[in-house]
Amino acid sequence: MTGLVRVFSLFLIILIAVGGAAALQPTEDVVLGIPANPPLTQLDERGVSGLIAETTVLVLRRMGHSIVPRKLPFARMYKWVHNGKLDVATSVLRTEKRAQMARYTNPIISEYTVVAVPKGKAFPMGSVDDLKHKRIGAIIGFSYPGVEGKGIMLIRETNYEKNLIKVAKGRLDGALISSIAGIHLAKVLGLQDQIEYLPVAVDAVPLGSALSKKVFSADDLERFNVLVRKLKSSEEWQKILTRNDAMDLVKTWPLLTE
Repeated sequence: MTGLVRVFSLFLIILIAVGGAAALQPTEDVVLGIPANPPLTQLDERGVSGLIAETTVLVLRRMGHSIVPRKLPFARMYKWVHNGKLDVATSVLRTEKRAQMARYTNPIISEYTVVAVPKGKAFPMGSVDDLKHKRIGAIIGFSYPGVEGKGIMLIRETNYEKNLIKVAKGRLDGALISSIAGIHLAKVLGLQDQIEYLPVAVDAVPLGSALSKKVFSADDLERFNVLVRKLKSSEEWQKILTRNDAMDLVKTWPLLTE
């Protein structure tokens, strides 16, 4: 009888140990879409970097997931997270239509659309009308709801770099750029001494991540948002800002009145 008790006790110990080990294992890998949008999202030979990308990775790991990052262009990333082919998309803008197809997180960062002008050529801007009769650079395929349809002449280019160079050379009166990614690029290009920024923003662009409905529940989304709030009130957030040279870029800009 004693032998049977010992065998049964040993079986229970093994069962508990196996169960405990299983509980400690991370859940299934999640594939994370990373567009080239520094200092918000970037994936290169050094790994994942950027304010939104690093925050998303840290939070997902704290939720028990292991991460498989994949570099993707924006259009494909949106399409894939909406149809369930991708688990998580980063640096994305929530709209009511998009929110029907994936679980969009609360904003992790708010970017602003600001106006870059040649150094020493700043002009007063109290309303959108002050952009009329000026050559204003914009990006092909980008939407500017605060400006479009209001009589502003937008000269579109394929990327921020071309517009910033045109502004620096005085070939544009101004260019609409993002307050984080655009200004960061101007630093990288060494144009900071040739460009300045009007002190009010045209509009705000809240950016976060999107979770596939095939993988994540509504409860997962809520947990994600809670963990982001906790992270952003910690020293870890300050380290992320410093690591991405964004301490002076993440701020609230006053918005232009109509």
